[in-house]
Amino acid sequence: MGSSYSTTAYGALVPIPGNIDMLIAGTSCVDYSNLNTHQKAIDEGGESGNTFYGMLSYVKNHRPPIVILENVCSAPWDQICGEFEEIGYRARWLRLDTKGFYIPHTRTRGYLVAIESQRTKQRGATVSVKELTDDWVEGMKSYMQRPASCTLDSFLLPTDDPRIHEGRQRLAMETKTSAERRRKEPDWSRCEQRHARARAEEMLGNKRPLTKWEEGGTFNFLDHIWEDWCSDAVPRVKDLMDISHLRAAKVGVDTSYKTTVWNLSQNVDRQIGSGRLGIAPCLTPTMIAYITNRGGPLVGLEALGLQGLPVDRLLLTRETQDQLADLAGNAMSTTVVGSSMILALTLAIPVLEKAIEEREDRADDESTQSEIETLVERSLLTDTLDDRIAGLERLQLQPLKLQAISSRSWANLLQESVESRRWCRCEGRSTISERQMLQCPECHTTSCVKCGQRPEHHYQPVTFDPPRVQPLMFAEEAKKALPMVLQFSKAPTLAQLEALRTRAGEIESGLWQEWKKAASRALGSQLTFVDLKRQDIWVAVYEGPGARLELHMHPKRPEWRLFAIPEANMHSNNPVRRMLEPPVARSLCRTGLLVGSWDLAVPGQHEVKIVISGVGDDPDGLTDSWQKSLGLLDSKYREKLVWQQIEIEVDSPETSAQIFDRDITGVYTYLPKCGTACNSLHKRILDSEGDAVDSREPDLYFFLESTRTREGSWDQFVFSTSMRRYEYDECRPIVAKLDPQWRQSDEKTTRVTCRVDWVWVQLDDIRCEATQPDSLYGVLSNEESITIDEDSCAKAQALLTCSVFLGDDPSPLWPIDCWLEIDKLHEREYLRLMTWMLQRIRNVSHDAQWKTVELSESLQKRHCHCERCAPTPPAILWYKREKGRGSDIRAVEDSRQAAPFERALKARPTAFQIHVQYSSDDKHGKVVIGINPATLIHQAASHLPPRPSPIEAAWRLDTSYTPLPLIPKPPFTIPSNRHDEPAEQPEGFKLNLRPEQLRSLKWMQHQEDTAEPFIEEEICEGTSDHLGWRLEGRARKPVSILGGVLADQVGYGKTAIMLGLVATRNAKRLAKERHAPPGKILAKATCVIVPAHLVLQWKGEVTKFIKLIGKHSPKVLTLHQGSDINSTTVEDILDADIVIVASSMPNSEHYLDNLGSFAGVALPNKAGRYFNARLDEAHKKLAGQVELLQREGGVKDAHKVIRDAHENASHQEHFVQLKRLKGRAYAEANEERSKMLKNPSADRERSDNAVAGPSKSNRSAIKESEPRKKPLTVRPVPKPVQQTGLGPQPTRTFIGVSLPTLKQVLERENLSGIKDASSSKSRGKLRLAARKSVIVDSDDSDDSDDLTSEPSTGKSHLRSSSQGSQDEYQGGSDDDSDTEEELEPSSEDDVVVISDEESDVPRRKKAVAKKVAKKPLNPVLSKPGRKRKNMDTDNEKDADSGRPTKKAKTTEAKEVKPKKSRATMDPWKLGDKT
Repeated sequence: MGSSYSTTAYGALVPIPGNIDMLIAGTSCVDYSNLNTHQKAIDEGGESGNTFYGMLSYVKNHRPPIVILENVCSAPWDQICGEFEEIGYRARWLRLDTKGFYIPHTRTRGYLVAIESQRTKQRGATVSVKELTDDWVEGMKSYMQRPASCTLDSFLLPTDDPRIHEGRQRLAMETKTSAERRRKEPDWSRCEQRHARARAEEMLGNKRPLTKWEEGGTFNFLDHIWEDWCSDAVPRVKDLMDISHLRAAKVGVDTSYKTTVWNLSQNVDRQIGSGRLGIAPCLTPTMIAYITNRGGPLVGLEALGLQGLPVDRLLLTRETQDQLADLAGNAMSTTVVGSSMILALTLAIPVLEKAIEEREDRADDESTQSEIETLVERSLLTDTLDDRIAGLERLQLQPLKLQAISSRSWANLLQESVESRRWCRCEGRSTISERQMLQCPECHTTSCVKCGQRPEHHYQPVTFDPPRVQPLMFAEEAKKALPMVLQFSKAPTLAQLEALRTRAGEIESGLWQEWKKAASRALGSQLTFVDLKRQDIWVAVYEGPGARLELHMHPKRPEWRLFAIPEANMHSNNPVRRMLEPPVARSLCRTGLLVGSWDLAVPGQHEVKIVISGVGDDPDGLTDSWQKSLGLLDSKYREKLVWQQIEIEVDSPETSAQIFDRDITGVYTYLPKCGTACNSLHKRILDSEGDAVDSREPDLYFFLESTRTREGSWDQFVFSTSMRRYEYDECRPIVAKLDPQWRQSDEKTTRVTCRVDWVWVQLDDIRCEATQPDSLYGVLSNEESITIDEDSCAKAQALLTCSVFLGDDPSPLWPIDCWLEIDKLHEREYLRLMTWMLQRIRNVSHDAQWKTVELSESLQKRHCHCERCAPTPPAILWYKREKGRGSDIRAVEDSRQAAPFERALKARPTAFQIHVQYSSDDKHGKVVIGINPATLIHQAASHLPPRPSPIEAAWRLDTSYTPLPLIPKPPFTIPSNRHDEPAEQPEGFKLNLRPEQLRSLKWMQHQEDTAEPFIEEEICEGTSDHLGWRLEGRARKPVSILGGVLADQVGYGKTAIMLGLVATRNAKRLAKERHAPPGKILAKATCVIVPAHLVLQWKGEVTKFIKLIGKHSPKVLTLHQGSDINSTTVEDILDADIVIVASSMPNSEHYLDNLGSFAGVALPNKAGRYFNARLDEAHKKLAGQVELLQREGGVKDAHKVIRDAHENASHQEHFVQLKRLKGRAYAEANEERSKMLKNPSADRERSDNAVAGPSKSNRSAIKESEPRKKPLTVRPVPKPVQQTGLGPQPTRTFIGVSLPTLKQVLERENLSGIKDASSSKSRGKLRLAARKSVIVDSDDSDDSDDLTSEPSTGKSHLRSSSQGSQDEYQGGSDDDSDTEEELEPSSEDDVVVISDEESDVPRRKKAVAKKVAKKPLNPVLSKPGRKRKNMDTDNEKDADSGRPTKKAKTTEAKEVKPKKSRATMDPWKLGDKT
């Protein structure tokens, strides 16, 4: 950042903006983190220090008035402040916790503010920058803080939210495939003793009540737990979950109903839970944040929300859950940094004014202009739609009916709601499970046979006759039967509400006044339809400015519930909010949708004493308590019992009849197998008279209602008609509550206080009615009229418009007197606002059928290519990653081209355009929806291969689209030719084919003569999930393909049929009539590719069946293995009638060597995407070689291309660096860079005494075969110049081979006793020893232990390359090298070259070695080895087995003949044609 230009995230090089008022920075914290065992100081060259000094260089260059810095608390803050002080800033820092700034997240970080000291505007009194920073610190400690008033639940997504479902699937998949995460987990045997000790010391017992996990691998989780995620958890995690659950049970808390976050990555003897309920601990990338009442982990999107990011406005693509968690872990808490920014801007006004004055005096520099140009984007606000949507004048306006439009009766609608409701959690919002459904007759809980395991219940199978109604079908019918707008008539005034004070209980005056205002506002609101939710019952939701109305379609008690919404500026802990959580009004609608009187809930606490008695005698009437069933060993739980049935009586029946909504007296039976918190469910079975309860009314339950974020002492038993698990923000209908201190026990009789928080009062005059505001809509009369030309993608085609009267007080989301285009970020909230307007017209006149489009001639000539809709993708580059002893080559986009490509993708036209406006003239809200099928057709056409055939375009619109998790696949069937006519017996055949074979032959002949063209098809789609629309654009090209797949059964005689087809074709005539395409040689032969073991069998079958092809006997050519290529000529193939090729031959080493050498392309060693890319390049160049051979005198040119490519093989591969280094790799690279900067001439001190360099595989084999004894000192060899810029970066450097000195040879071979080196015997020993050269390799990745450097002495410790010797020796130093004698090759024949493959580079040795004066040798680079890992050859097997290669026999009189390369051998016999 100290330079003038920098690279963006997409790789574009742009000027760094400098004219800013505030810099917000968060530098790397890896070297400061307490989790790092190799911490570094800020000035030790670590990643944290370098990023900080990079930021500081920007501050020095551009002098922003205010700097705010965030990092971990363990960062060297005092030293950081000192760095700012040295450059003229005043800096202060302090620790801040995120939960002190609105968000329930414990995250303590250090924040620093730095204000420039020398830039202040004088205002009478002197401005002290020190006081500004001190005031900032004091303000952040005091008045800028607001502790989190919302709990963790408000930041979590609902359980049935599609984003949770998607995140759950991704987490389960990542848990299964994350090998790295599993490697970090310790073995269960190492943790088992610690877990057993914790259970014994805390008296928790040995049961596992939460998971039912057994060490054999079986488990049975509770029904709310994410089984797909927990099942793949390691045993330590499963057992830790059970231990944590038992610990909470000792204090009477059921964690399955509490919002607690467990860090399951911690050990059992550490605190794994959050300090406070409803507060998230500090989220780190490696932690497993398990939410207890969810039964699953925190997903990545929620982690971002706990940093204050608006998750509903995030556009995510393919980020994994781990990546999202990393983003959240590295992000700043927006509420904390936002408060810091606001306070700093407020306090530093004198400094900012001075900076603004200086900026105005300065001329605008290039960075400012570039910044402005970069930030220019398409404006979402516009005065007119002329440049956005075309065809508005073609829409025909007509009245819009917002009342019910269905004739379906209310009773039928209720019955269908029962059949289509969610019977199991796995069905989600819109699917129906195919499994057997079960229902518990005791509590009426339903589940499928797979999910209904725990709690056990008393399930019985359910049969549906007729079959269940599809949820989507019911939703459409219900929306037609429901009015879109509702309004209360004759709503009570404030005075009328005040008259109800006499019916209220104990309530504060202030709360009463707030309740009156909220109830009056709710009853006076206009309510519009929002959503239809599928739960255990269907719920229709209406919303207004101050109210929410819900229609609960309960089969026994359907009712409307009106909720008053508190004012937005009211804080979360205000008692008014808790008072308004239950509904303020309700209405039973048994006979009709809007038929029924309304009751008002008058707040006020009423108390009455009740008596709870056990039914039966001891011990028959008692059963095990919840704690005892968990296996707790504590004395107070070990023998704890509770009553199986209890009887409830009220002291004053007259008073209870006035305050209780339902009669609570009677006998209740205990249902411990039916769930609820602490297994506390009781069901009322008898009334106070001893008679059975009325089955027409919903059952009444008595159980422990667990608060989500309060301690267990706040939990209390309640009477309610619903016992299911409720989501956050849902309200359970409660009849009465008991004192929180009462719990189940074995006491015979207890007396307890029962409380009621409101009383229902009937209002006879109030009614809820459907209203019809003034509204119009317009649709396109004829969908076929949409035309597409070259510029049609620039504008959307108007499809739908709507105008509805909104009155004088519209929602703040409506733009006044201007059009607003709704983007993806705001689509959810805007379409929710307009659901009631679009619900009636969203399915108008659209049948989801394909509609053809005529494309203009210019579009056809350009293959329908549109740079606006389908920008040219970036080029593919390659990077090499060292992996073990080999390397892995992967593809990466060109970053410089990727930047404009990504921006072009974001700027391309969208499939849907939605524009909204509120007109202050007529008080109407207007909506215009346009579609752009042209852009989808352009995108689809860009994916088709560039063939000359014309493109057929079409589009369709589906207005009933629902995203499906799995797309059903149609069954695959093979057509039969049983009824086809047979062909004639093939000519020249020795044997006659059977009739069924002749039918297959007839079909094959038809396929090759008049087969229908194959259709290449691409479809691109654009969806609006919230609107329920999907627009598709299709592009097609017919392709003529002659052939097919003969799929007759085994033993049917398919070989004979194929040979019959060959015999019936006059291949010679076809060859004469057709012209060979460029770069090809046309042959008449039929190529048959079979497995290697069938080559000879097929050759025999040809002889068996075919007598003549035309007028001569069939000529068969077989290519069984790669070596057959060298002995085969072009004339052989041209003369053949049938060429039989082994399927393994194209993958053989010989074939690929021939292909690469002839085409002049070096093919890589390993199969993969890079190999395919190089193979495609070889095929392209192969065509050029063929054309050269067909020219006069082109043989020499072709041979020259081969030789040139062989000589430049090392320059054909170009690799780039993928991304920034991290961790140890960054530290090592930074240390190496520092050494180079400190000693730039060190590389030039190496000598030129090198002749070749080994490949990595050979050096690894040498390293394994030779144990180290003593290091060898050799002269350094000059390093290749490192490349800079964006060009290819070398991944490893070969320095060469250094020849040993005479002294070194004598010491190594124990030949020190030789005195006369001129004798023939001594010379023989010395020659043999001299050829054992020393490998010098600069690779520092995997073999750094075998090649270490000592910069202070200039020495390198190396290994001998001789595979026959097991000794290593110490040679002389550089100081005495001038006096040493060396054994050097006297000619070129003495050069020893080491390579990966003997066939690539020659090995030449000479028998005689003579003593010569020292002189440097020119280095000879070896060609990279080409031993392929995907070839099953004998040479590869020998190499893989690790056996050393055989040494060539050497004598004084005979030389070893080198093995020539294919580039010099001419295996294709090109020289014969010259």
